[in-house]
Amino acid sequence: MSTRPMRTPARLLFALAFGGIGAACGNPDPGPIVFPPPPPPVPPRPSDTPGRKVTVPVTCPTKPVDSSRTRVMVVDSGFDPRHPIFEGKIAGCYRIDCPTFPSFSYPRGESDDDTAARLVAYLQEPEPACTLTEGFDIEVDPYLEYMDPKLRDTWNGALLGKRELSAEWPVSSILRATANAAYHGTATAGAVAYQNDVDIVAVQIKLGLPGEPSGDPVPCPKQTDIDRHTRLLSRTDVSEAYVSSPLDGEEQILIALRQQQGIRIENHSYGVPTTKERQSKLFWAGCGFVSLAEDARVQGELEAARLANLTARGVFDGTDVVILQSGGNDGDPIDDVGDDFDCVPGQLHHLLVGSYEIYREQAVRSGFSNFGNCVDAYALGESVILPSAAGFYGVVSGTSFSSPLATRYASLLAGESPTAATLREKVLSVIDEHRFLPLGLMPRELSYHSSTTADAGAHQTSLAPLRVDRPRRAAPIHGMF
Repeated sequence: MSTRPMRTPARLLFALAFGGIGAACGNPDPGPIVFPPPPPPVPPRPSDTPGRKVTVPVTCPTKPVDSSRTRVMVVDSGFDPRHPIFEGKIAGCYRIDCPTFPSFSYPRGESDDDTAARLVAYLQEPEPACTLTEGFDIEVDPYLEYMDPKLRDTWNGALLGKRELSAEWPVSSILRATANAAYHGTATAGAVAYQNDVDIVAVQIKLGLPGEPSGDPVPCPKQTDIDRHTRLLSRTDVSEAYVSSPLDGEEQILIALRQQQGIRIENHSYGVPTTKERQSKLFWAGCGFVSLAEDARVQGELEAARLANLTARGVFDGTDVVILQSGGNDGDPIDDVGDDFDCVPGQLHHLLVGSYEIYREQAVRSGFSNFGNCVDAYALGESVILPSAAGFYGVVSGTSFSSPLATRYASLLAGESPTAATLREKVLSVIDEHRFLPLGLMPRELSYHSSTTADAGAHQTSLAPLRVDRPRRAAPIHGMF
């Protein structure tokens, strides 16, 4: 089968929505629960203040493959499998660790022939093997871990019931604590698990904060540097090396997990910035305007040819997976691979998912969501109440969360769809003229704005993770784009 390109894990940076990991308590699937009025706040232990991180190891139960249950793999970061929403739904959890692979340099003044010869060797060199470990370490904040369970239940009740908390509540402290550690995977996997009888395989990778530097300071690329990069990728010797380049370490492990675990559906709530966004970052960094579109288009065509080559070689045999990918939060039009690397053609079982919000009881595309021909579908992704740290819930926004809610819907159809191709078509068969998955198919009770209520205000956070770097095969000029 054909699948989306992977990124070398060593080049990924770690990103959060607003995270934190904690103890498992409370109701697994929030329903129409009526909570009593908030009790007077009970402060945590005096020695604990928001913002302190403690790392603890976590292991998960494992389940043998059961063909009667849909198995979904969620590739993300910051999972807490102890959260009550996952009770009976975790089939395994793993961590992928990969050694750093050195970047490729494009020294100015070197001849094209010499640079191409080095680039061919670089593309053909196998990466060091990554390791797959059962379980993973999570970061917890004792402020939340030791909090009175009644406070946690009242907080969750206020969110799920769309009610305000009284002024004496430690709202800012709770928000600070939940923002302190990674829990992005808890929210995305929780979106899949919500009121859904499904088996989840959690795979933790490293992600990066948007804008976080990926290495030492480097000079701004000039348009001549970018044009030279495009010219090098267009050479026959370089393009052939790219198309036949070996699998990345992460690719190898994910393919093996799909085969071993009988994965039907996979969710990736991360991506690379759009071409327009990368150009904008360079401009505002003082580099001036450069055009990256043609370079992105050439590389995307090479990646499509590489995927076709891998498929022809049988690399994906034994897997039949629909991969749902977050569409990105740059608010940009993405119509082809020149606009966004996630638009690589030939990804037959791939679905790129944008976000909509609920406005006056109607679905309306989120302003932050990328849009255009590349976006296959849109799902609820703005002001969504999803699992957070220490059994808490929080309000989050981003295509990071529309993608797993679309994944949740796809998992409900998997039993009547024998192949990935039929499952993908079944999902797309219900979209409307705007490519929206109907609001009635979403758990709209998880939308903070699904009924008349005060503005979410300080409860709302909108930060989704990005894989900031390009794949190793892209060999970015000076590491800047």
